[in-house]
Amino acid sequence: MTMADAPVDIVQYLSTVFSTLPTPISIVRLTGGEINYVYRVSFDQPIEEFASARSVVIKISLGTLASHPEVKFGLERQMIEARAMALLAPTSTGLPLPISFPNPYPHVMTPSLYHYSPQNNILIMQDMGSHPDLQQFLLDRATTSQDACALGELLGSYLSQFHTFTKDNITMLTPYFINNAVRTLLQDVFYSAVIPVISLTTLPASQIAQLAEKARLFGTQGTLDQTSSTVTEVVKMGDLWPGAILIPQSRKELVILDWEFCDIGNPAIEVGHFVTFLYLLANFPPPEMGTMEGMTNASLFMKNFLQKYIKNFVPKNAKSFWEDMQTIIGVDILIEAGKGRWCSIESCSCEGRCLLVEEEGAKKKQICVKKIVEVGIELLE
Repeated sequence: MTMADAPVDIVQYLSTVFSTLPTPISIVRLTGGEINYVYRVSFDQPIEEFASARSVVIKISLGTLASHPEVKFGLERQMIEARAMALLAPTSTGLPLPISFPNPYPHVMTPSLYHYSPQNNILIMQDMGSHPDLQQFLLDRATTSQDACALGELLGSYLSQFHTFTKDNITMLTPYFINNAVRTLLQDVFYSAVIPVISLTTLPASQIAQLAEKARLFGTQGTLDQTSSTVTEVVKMGDLWPGAILIPQSRKELVILDWEFCDIGNPAIEVGHFVTFLYLLANFPPPEMGTMEGMTNASLFMKNFLQKYIKNFVPKNAKSFWEDMQTIIGVDILIEAGKGRWCSIESCSCEGRCLLVEEEGAKKKQICVKKIVEVGIELLE
């Protein structure tokens, strides 16, 4: 077992909550847990309490980011995630809500909740398995354009239905899903992250300040629309990006994980945030990972996702929706440019006027993100 870094004794906790459980045969910390401590707990037999599965996932929260303990992240978000699982998966236990989402797309799955303890800040949920995430799927040479189109349509259809359902029932759902912990984190950490990136440019200081203030205001208000009565509100997943979507081996299903950023808010932000990553994959893939096939697949997925979503979801104010979506894409592109995850597959032609950032990962080499930053600034302006 590998649980030396666990904030609690997992074996003891499980035996306290489920007294008849056998001793786990393995406990493995899952990768990618920047926010929480997440473990897969496996048994040598089917467990009735866990729908006869042989493994579960345990998520432990401490009120900070697991990867950056100096950054506060309120524990309210874990209760919101538990409620989201109850809203989405009818087999979840506890946390009764007035309504549940009647998912018309069984090929889109979310984990069921088996246990939630607000006293211990622990979630025990369905193990959805180890599968490639959406980015890995799109960049995989085995992925066909038909696969990308079909799954893009599926996700666009699902998200539009979820947003429509929660929009129509927003008064009933709002008391359960206002996520102040997420709003505080995003305002303190996320929207201000555009400043270091645009400061690399040769823009006048006044223009840099104007862009930074626009990003800050957008983060505070959640829209550029000054008429609150025309802003559509839904229950958002809150952090829809390729790393939150798994693609099982059938290549006909989607698994959506990690709903702790779930909140009441503007659906344009949800769609725009997700589209940002698809756009970057299609135009500025990660260093040494880009292929024409992968970029084409990302573009096709994005196109089919957007077509299905826009066809089925009707915001109160379409003009405001598109303006807000464009703004969040601009903000997101600028922030992602500063992380060193994306670059042009073409040779740099900046002729000494590069915008250099350190590449993410072990190599730590400098990469030019000037083209990416220019796109982000144009959209934000």
